[in-house]
Amino acid sequence: MAKYNVVQKNKRQCNQDRKRAAHGEPGTGKLKQRTAPVSMSGKRKKKLERRLNRKQKEAAMIKALENNMGDVDMVSVEGERDSRADCLFRSN
Repeated sequence: MAKYNVVQKNKRQCNQDRKRAAHGEPGTGKLKQRTAPVSMSGKRKKKLERRLNRKQKEAAMIKALENNMGDVDMVSVEGERDSRADCLFRSN
């Protein structure tokens, strides 16, 4: 078992030396730690798209409600003006 460990150590050492020669920094020979590429699963992607679509739909609904409430306020103000004008004309 001890001999096998020595063989494995030598094999690993050779691999590291080869990698350092190919990809290491010129001065130090150190290898940079690379982060693995983050891939998103299809299920996660669909879930995020649904969430985004839902938020956009809610934002559109809220904006439409605000516009409608503004229209209602304007109509009510115009209605009050008309009723005041009617009262003034009727009293005379």
